Amino acid sequence: MQKKVFLSFFASVLIVIVLVAMISYYIARKIYVAELENSLFTQCDLISSDITDERIQLQSYADKYGKIARARVTFLDANGAVLADSQEKASELPNHSDRPEVIDALKNGTGTSLRFSTTMQGYYKYVAKKIRSDLIVRLAVPSQIIRIIMMKIIYTIILAGVLLFILAILLALLFTKRIVEPIKQLTNYAKGVTHSIYLNGMSDEILELGEAFTGMVAQLDETIKDYHKRNVWFETTINSMPEGFIAIDENHYIMLINDTAKKIFEIGNTAVIGQDFFVMTRNIPLKDMVQNAQRSVEINVKHQVYKAIYCPIKDLSGHIIILQDITLTKQFEAMRSEFVSNVTHELKTPLTSIRGFIETLKNGALKDEKVAGRFLEIIDIEGERLQLLINDILVLSHIENKKHDDKLSTFTLEDTIQEVVQLLDNHAQSKSVTIVTQPTQTKVFANQDRMKQLFINLVSNAITYNVHGGRVELSSTHDSKRVNIRIQDTGIGIAQEHVGRLFERFYRVDKGRSREDGGTGLGLSIVKHIVELYEGEIVVQSQPQKGSTFEITLPIMAQDV
Repeated sequence: MQKKVFLSFFASVLIVIVLVAMISYYIARKIYVAELENSLFTQCDLISSDITDERIQLQSYADKYGKIARARVTFLDANGAVLADSQEKASELPNHSDRPEVIDALKNGTGTSLRFSTTMQGYYKYVAKKIRSDLIVRLAVPSQIIRIIMMKIIYTIILAGVLLFILAILLALLFTKRIVEPIKQLTNYAKGVTHSIYLNGMSDEILELGEAFTGMVAQLDETIKDYHKRNVWFETTINSMPEGFIAIDENHYIMLINDTAKKIFEIGNTAVIGQDFFVMTRNIPLKDMVQNAQRSVEINVKHQVYKAIYCPIKDLSGHIIILQDITLTKQFEAMRSEFVSNVTHELKTPLTSIRGFIETLKNGALKDEKVAGRFLEIIDIEGERLQLLINDILVLSHIENKKHDDKLSTFTLEDTIQEVVQLLDNHAQSKSVTIVTQPTQTKVFANQDRMKQLFINLVSNAITYNVHGGRVELSSTHDSKRVNIRIQDTGIGIAQEHVGRLFERFYRVDKGRSREDGGTGLGLSIVKHIVELYEGEIVVQSQPQKGSTFEITLPIMAQDV
């Protein structure tokens, strides 16, 4: 067993040394190349800060910084043409717009590459940076420098590995025996515990150690299970959050990010842990909030509005950013503000008119019966208009606040249509408009008052905005689940640019005519909300001077149909 342990120890040490050497080489190379790139980019920044005059002689700067940086310095314009070079004549160099580092610099601001240079006939490490919209600076060093440094590192690693290997062999020979004997005793202890046999001759230390190992394994197993459970719970929790969650360290590198935040910034499945937060999010207000430790800020990402909340992590010297989608809140605020403004305007107009006529009557017009009668008639009309407006606002508010209608009943749609036609018959005769109905005997399950309101608003509009001697057609069809309603008129029609806004509150195509005809500007908005209450659809087709067609589909068929 002693020989086996020694060989295993020997092989393990050899493998570890080889792996450590390979990893050390890889890390050292990566660090050196990164430091080299940073150094070259620092030189680019120095050059950028030094060039303040657009008329400066770039060749002198190429020569100057070529000596300082011990690198090839090249200036190029936005089209890839070489303006100056520290080692070659710029006029003899071809266009560099196809060079990888130049392409990246033009696109992202910076670019790097390690490639073969056809000009210098050798492999070079390139970095390029756009220092102005029309100027790129590029620095290059031969890859031979990297190889020389890495060879020195390899020699150092090999020497360290040999010394470690020799030391490991000596330690293995020295301690193998001391290691094997306790292992044998522990093995015997384990066998004894397994078979419930008490072993004599075993040292108290080994017995105590064996018992400690048994307890430790059990405790470690519980700890691992608990840690895994907590980790799964935590990841599930943050990924279930509707808000975006990002945790970053004091250097602004991402430590944690949930799926919502990835979706907001369109990161996808890219490995972002350890990446620069500012680079991955690319949002200036968010960057300013973190750098200035602002409590919160509103940001716009892909037409969405988010409230970013900043929370410092004092114990870990980091930061947490919570992103709340407030797009709908902002839209509701805008709609509310617009609604209040429109209501104020709509109420102010008739109230101003009423107050004006009242003042006129108080100032003496009341004595003239003819004038007083006409003024009182106008006041009555404006008062009725106010009442209609308030009623429509109340109806609209009531519908908007309902998620579903609770006053449902089964009724025949044709009966409701005929009631509406009779109700609007005088209005139609005053305009010489003919109403033609072609409904089917359709039983529906809905709120009859709501459906009646829908037909009154649509048919009344079709009459009001029709031509003298025009025509309004009402028809309905159905299938097993849906009712299709069609209201078509031969009226003045609606221009295409107005169709998309027809259902907005207080929107009028012809504002003057709508008020003259007694409209409140809420009729079609009420229609739309009734349709949405029943999860239906409404489509408008209209052409100026040819008429309009409203097609409504509602899933309100009675179950026995």
